[in-house]
Amino acid sequence: DFLTWCHRQMMRLVVVVVASLFVAAWGFAPGTAPRRPATRLSMQDPTKVWYADLANGVQNLLTNSPLNQGKKAVVKLLAGPYDEAATRAKLEQLVADEPVLMLSFTK
Repeated sequence: DFLTWCHRQMMRLVVVVVASLFVAAWGFAPGTAPRRPATRLSMQDPTKVWYADLANGVQNLLTNSPLNQGKKAVVKLLAGPYDEAATRAKLEQLVADEPVLMLSFTK
């Protein structure tokens, strides 16, 4: 059926993106970038790692790519018709009620 086809297409898209990231990371050798002196921020921030700039670049590339627009279109197709105002109100209530909230796709 149509939803199964959409799900397969989304899974194929995910596989292509993950494979692309793997290939990009495979060609990136740690320690090949010139060493910069440690700055005060990087000494205090444990999330500043050698691959952070690479990850940010890949994220920006994917966010601004046609793949992202295709993903949004598939998600809208899978969602089908719904009451936008009621959904937004429910989402805003969840955010207001919970100090930490994680939303994800479900089957």
